[in-house]
Amino acid sequence: MGPEIFIAFFAFLGMVFWLILRFIWRLLIFFFNVFFIPISLLNNYIRVKFWGLPKKKIQNNIFKKSLF
Repeated sequence: MGPEIFIAFFAFLGMVFWLILRFIWRLLIFFFNVFFIPISLLNNYIRVKFWGLPKKKIQNNIFKKSLF
C-alpha cells in the first residue's frame, strides 16, 4: 500500500465534512425562513393598515440555498 490510501482517506474526510456543512447550512436556512417569514407578514400588515402603503409581495424563501 502506497500513499493512495492516505489520499483516499483524506478525500473521504473532506467529503464527510462538506456534507455536514451542507446539512448545517440547510438547517440554518430553514430556521431563518421559519422565523423571518411571519415577521415579514406582520410587517406587511402594519404597512397596509397603519401607514397606508401598498402591499409588498412576500417571498416564500427569504434566504436562498445557493451557498452550498
